Parts: sequence; structure tokens; C-alpha cells
Amino acid sequence: MEKKIIGVLGGMSPGSTVNFYQELIRQCRKQYGAEYDKDFPEIFIYSLPIPNIFEQIE
Repeated sequence: MEKKIIGVLGGMSPGSTVNFYQELIRQCRKQYGAEYDKDFPEIFIYSLPIPNIFEQIE
């Protein structure tokens, strides 16, 4: 079976990226029985900070 690669573009906040990543790992364990590193898909997380538009509105 071909391994899948997941790409994640973060930037809303480091905390939301962490929460998403933890849920992704939980779902891999639950749905696919992933236990060891080799059982999980390759995951790339790129955090791209976005400007705070609310500060610019004032």
C-alpha cells in the first residue's frame, strides 16, 4: 500500500496547530490502528504567521 503524505499549513497560532496535530495523531490511532512511527503518514507542518488584521482596523 502506498504511504500517504499530509501537508499542514499553520499560522493561526502555534496552539491551534498543536491541537490539530494531536487530533490527527489520535485519529490515526483510532481509525488505522497506528502505534509505531512507521504506522503514521508523513506529516509536514509549515507555520506561516499571518498579520493581525484586527490591530490594523483601529
